[in-house]
Amino acid sequence: MMSAVPQMAKGTLQSAVIAAAGHQVNEELAVLVLGAEECTKLLEPGSDAAAIVSEMLGAAQRLAFLSSDLLVYGIRHAGFPRGVTTVGNLIKLMDW
Repeated sequence: MMSAVPQMAKGTLQSAVIAAAGHQVNEELAVLVLGAEECTKLLEPGSDAAAIVSEMLGAAQRLAFLSSDLLVYGIRHAGFPRGVTTVGNLIKLMDW
């Protein structure tokens, strides 16, 4: 059985990897953002710990926007193979 992924042009394959990585990173960042938001609720406003968690939350949100941009780029340029949402899934499709 031939896989559709190895037949992809090099640029298309790279775009698919970018999209899959963007998706995977975005999902992990969602966990961090939600955790930081919960920590913020538990900390005393104005405390040093609250300020640190707030900085972490801001950084995670900025990274989420960046990973979203990677996902959109990859999808627009690769036609993103159906069912591929992680780099691991992409590799499985390639029968490596």
